[in-house]
Amino acid sequence: ASGEAAAVASRIPGNRFVAEGKWDEAQKAYEPLRARDPQNPWIRYRLAYLDFSRGRPDAALPVFIALSAAGKTVAENIRAQSLLHVGRIHDLAGRRADARKAYQQVVDDFPKLAAASTAKVGLITPYHRPVMSTATNSR
Repeated sequence: ASGEAAAVASRIPGNRFVAEGKWDEAQKAYEPLRARDPQNPWIRYRLAYLDFSRGRPDAALPVFIALSAAGKTVAENIRAQSLLHVGRIHDLAGRRADARKAYQQVVDDFPKLAAASTAKVGLITPYHRPVMSTATNSR
């Protein structure tokens, strides 16, 4: 694979580990990608998502904010998902007004993306982390 296909393929192992709750393995899978291209929006998003997933929203928030505000230099879906996570982090911290503002911006700025549907739910009810089995999580 070359070009974009190779870039997408290179992220698959880390993405799989995140989905499985294997945080340390995901971090190890993403590090070589970050070393090769530290400003890559996809890598930055995946690492922020990893921080969010492993319970470190304060580490993820500045990255999500930067990606959501990056303009057309970053793909729409990354900007939308980042902004959605800004709302979720605000909800987790008890900042409901800030969360609702972020969710509304997702709905307004990205109405055709899946993140807008999720953000509409966030406008109605605060985000709570899903309950995961801790048996598979590595810390």
